[in-house]
Amino acid sequence: MGKNKRPFPARIAEKLLAIRLSLNLSQTEMLKEIHPDKDPSLRGSIISEFERACRSPSLLEALAYARLAKISVEQLIDDELDLPKEIMESLDVAHRREKKVVRDTFTMLVTDCELLNTLRERLLQKGIYFSKSEIIRAGLATLNLLENSQLSTAMNMIEKIKIGRRRKENVVRL
Repeated sequence: MGKNKRPFPARIAEKLLAIRLSLNLSQTEMLKEIHPDKDPSLRGSIISEFERACRSPSLLEALAYARLAKISVEQLIDDELDLPKEIMESLDVAHRREKKVVRDTFTMLVTDCELLNTLRERLLQKGIYFSKSEIIRAGLATLNLLENSQLSTAMNMIEKIKIGRRRKENVVRL
């Protein structure tokens, strides 16, 4: 055995994740399925490493995955072979469900913040709760529906704000 990492199939991590999701198992539950004798304190860390391509499964682990999914080991490890459609669909569903979010900060005029709160109040009067973030996202979605000329008109209606840090006496924290 050399010190170099052995190469492993490029798509195996994705396939292992798809199999686990299609079985509707957590990483810890999957670990119990493929390693009933493993120390439970390891939880799903090994499975996570497989699914992130940080570690390749042993032959016995690959065999256990294949048996659980009712596929051949060749189908699992050969990058040119796809998993059955119903297994891969579970991966698509998970990706659609797991939306990435970005935390950002930005500056707005006090009047814009007041308008945002007014819109929230109007929605609350209808018995509908939306966060400020959701209202802003709805506004972005609406702007995206506009033709370019309408978008330009809408953008010309707002007051420009000087970019950069403002002096503390001109900043209101809400």
